[in-house]
Formats: sequence, C-alpha cells, structure tokens
Amino acid sequence: MGEEVVPCTYKTVVIENGNVVIKEKQVCGRKIPLKEIQEKLLRKHVDLGLMRPQEECGVRHLCRWHDHSTLLNTGYLLVTIHALFDPAIYYTSEEMRQQGKPMDVQSIVEEPEVYLLARCRSTVSDQLKYAQCQREDIQGIQELNYKDITIRDEVRYFTGDGPAQWVECGEQHQGTYG
Repeated sequence: MGEEVVPCTYKTVVIENGNVVIKEKQVCGRKIPLKEIQEKLLRKHVDLGLMRPQEECGVRHLCRWHDHSTLLNTGYLLVTIHALFDPAIYYTSEEMRQQGKPMDVQSIVEEPEVYLLARCRSTVSDQLKYAQCQREDIQGIQELNYKDITIRDEVRYFTGDGPAQWVECGEQHQGTYG
C-alpha cells in the first residue's frame, strides 16, 4: 500500500533460551501520494456522473482527518482524505433520483481514502516526524482536469474520533478555541 515514509527503529525485549535478548526492528509508515487520491476521487465522481458541469475551475474541499489510536498496546497514526459534499459542485441525491440514478451522493462523495498509516506513539515529537511528507504533498497540489471538468483542491483539517467541524467554525468546546 503506497510508499514507505519515515523509517523508525523499534527495540523489543524477548526471552530466547532463557536469556533476555534485545532485538531491533525497522518499521516504516505507508503513504499514498495525495495527487493519486485527488485523481482517483475526481475520476470516480465524474465517471459516476456526480459532478456538475463547470464553466470555470471549481474549488473542491478535501477533508484531511487524522486520529491516533492504540491497538494491542501499540500506537498508530491514521490519516484519511475525502471530498466534502458541496451542492455547487455535486448533484444532490434528489437531482440524481430525477435523472433515474437513485443514490446517496453525499455518502459516496465523503467516502474516505487511506492517506497515511503509521506506527506512531501519541507524542507530538513522534507525530511531527510525518509532517514533512504531508507538507510536500499539500504544497504540490495543482489543478486537475478530467473529461471537461477542471477542479482545484483546498485541504481542510479535522482531527479526533469524529470530524471536528466545530473547530473550523470557531465554536468553543473545552478551552479557548476547541
């Protein structure tokens, strides 16, 4: 899955033949380049007929959502990307029904794609190891074209166990800004 990023060496303690042995293992995070995800989403949405014809370049918002979780006492960082449904860019479910294609457009548009998966402790210093490769992807965002549709993506950031949209709109939850 994707490309290897940020190789890290972990030490484990095991007992072999009654002796304590320290073993080292190198582990890398895996990242699918953002450009591949952008192109995949555009092709999928256009081919399904979900996108409205655009006279000029439209702006699509991509949600970058991250969560840090523990599985079997090991920390993992998961970052997903999905497009945010916008009726100015996408047909609504009602409009698709009128075209004879009944479907839940918003659930299709907002289906997440894995962007980054890495073994990572919950410390800030460990999570910052993955910032550079993500920054490079975001700086490389360009307009995309596919079948008469031109789109420019803007990345929006969310975090936690659910998309924390209240942070972006300034609602105050636990503390000053979120």
